[in-house]
Amino acid sequence: MSKKLSPRVLLDVACQCLGRTAEELIGRDRRQAIAEDRQIAMFVIREYSRGRWQDKIPFTQIARLFDRNHATVMYAYRTAEDRYSVDKHYQRKLNKVIKEFLIIKEVYETDSLPRDEQAYKSMEYLRSKGYIVYPVKYMENKLKDKLVDTVRV
Repeated sequence: MSKKLSPRVLLDVACQCLGRTAEELIGRDRRQAIAEDRQIAMFVIREYSRGRWQDKIPFTQIARLFDRNHATVMYAYRTAEDRYSVDKHYQRKLNKVIKEFLIIKEVYETDSLPRDEQAYKSMEYLRSKGYIVYPVKYMENKLKDKLVDTVRV
C-alpha cells in the first residue's frame, strides 16, 4: 500500500526545492521572484500531486493551502504553463523543481531509496520538518556507513 503526500507536505517539498519558506510562498509579498516561485509551487503541486488512482488536487484545495482564491491558483497554473514554453530560464528552474519534487514524491510513496545526493538532502530537509519519508532500513544502513567511514579515517 502506497502513502499519499498531503498538500501541506507537497508545499514543504516545493519550498525546499525553491529555497523559500512556506511563509514566503503563502504570504502576500508581490515581488517578482517570490510571485514566480509561488506560481511554480502551485503548478507543481497541482500537476504532480496525483497518485496511481488519485486525481489531481483541486484548485480550491491548493487555494486554501496558499490562502488564495481558486481563480488565483488557476491563473498561476496557466501562467506557469505559458511561461514554460517561451522563457528558457523559467523552463530550467521549473524542470529542476519538477525533478526534485518527483524524486521526493516517489521515495515517500513507494519507500524506495533516493537515487542521488540531492534527493538525500531533500529527504534530510523533510525529516527536519518532522516528516518520515524514507524506509527505516535505509536510514539504519546510512548510519552504519557513517560509522564505518568514521572508523576508517
